Amino acid sequence: MSSPIVLALDVGTSSVRAHRFDGTAAEVGEPARREYEGEIDPDRLVARIREAIAEAGGAEGVEGVGTSCFGHSLLALDRQVCFALAVASRNVIGLYRPLLEPMGKADHGSTHAAGSDQPVNTASFIPFGKDYRGGVSLATGWLAGVLGGAKRIVVSQLADAGAVKVFSSGSALDGGPSLYLHNPLHHDHGAQFREIAALAPFVGGARVATTSTTTGANLLVSGIAAGGTDASVLKYELVRPDAQSTTLKAVQLGKIWSGKASQPPLLGGD
Repeated sequence: MSSPIVLALDVGTSSVRAHRFDGTAAEVGEPARREYEGEIDPDRLVARIREAIAEAGGAEGVEGVGTSCFGHSLLALDRQVCFALAVASRNVIGLYRPLLEPMGKADHGSTHAAGSDQPVNTASFIPFGKDYRGGVSLATGWLAGVLGGAKRIVVSQLADAGAVKVFSSGSALDGGPSLYLHNPLHHDHGAQFREIAALAPFVGGARVATTSTTTGANLLVSGIAAGGTDASVLKYELVRPDAQSTTLKAVQLGKIWSGKASQPPLLGGD
């Protein structure tokens, strides 16, 4: 039996690197590197990632992918790839069709034309406005999963007020099943994301993650209390206040960790 292959991707501020490893952590082939300069355009960045993956040996046989991204994250989201990018000192959330499957085959609900070999940007938005430049933490999960729809995108500020916002491409908050049962892949021109919840439990920055439950997911938020020495991780459930509400309320379930730190603790969710 052949050893499984793991693809390592490092997306930095000036280059992207790709390398393959086997199940014993031994190198498979040679590493690949693609550089870029100036303002980082999301479409150009995705093209460089594809080039690096191909040069490193491609996706054939790959059973796992490890990523490191400068801005702060790269996440899988309903068969798409979700980036948090620093573009011209702004933090832009961008969703793309998958990188690790043939792009030239049109399937049901495809957002790209048959014969295209380029990834397609299906949606993007700026969560904290054009003036915020402090970096973000990014997570995805089925928060309030009973309301249907695709995974929510959670973004927090790593600086300033440490605001946390939750975005959705459609759920029962927006109407009936004909709307909320569709995920972003079924929108010909990309899904429209809107803010459905917000909170700011810390001052000076926060990190986010999600953790699975039997009905969806809970939200984890880490940060530093006023004074700058006491850190904690809080757990929240997002609930719909009433049947007519079009937004969610964050209800704190408890404090799951506390200690001394000068920066928001790193979180490992789903």
